[in-house]
Amino acid sequence: MLHTIKNLSLCAMFAIVVMAFAACSSDDDRDNPVVQQLIGSWQQINNCNSCEQSNTYETWYKDLTWDKHAIVDGNAELVRKGDFGCKDNTLHLRSTCPKGRDLVEMDFKVEINGDVLTLTNLKTKATIKYKRRK
Repeated sequence: MLHTIKNLSLCAMFAIVVMAFAACSSDDDRDNPVVQQLIGSWQQINNCNSCEQSNTYETWYKDLTWDKHAIVDGNAELVRKGDFGCKDNTLHLRSTCPKGRDLVEMDFKVEINGDVLTLTNLKTKATIKYKRRK
């Protein structure tokens, strides 16, 4: 029973963190054309042509929340979750692991060209490409 109570309290903490994230996002961000294009599910593109498709995907929602899943043995498992805002093609991302620990904040330059999303970390200059999932 103690284990169940502990799990419930972790879920409650995670829900509070997500609600706090959502409260920090501006309503103006929802009307941003970049945000409108970003809404949906994206799968990471590996850098080499001979590599298999990535086993992770990210989903961006209208309420300015975001989550990342890993596909393990055919099942999707939540890896990270948080919220985001966008201003002048700069994406500000706040995320945490499913248990509500290790808060991470990052800023990315966003480029969307058709069904290809490119995020460039403004601090490290590392670039990640995604394709829209269908």
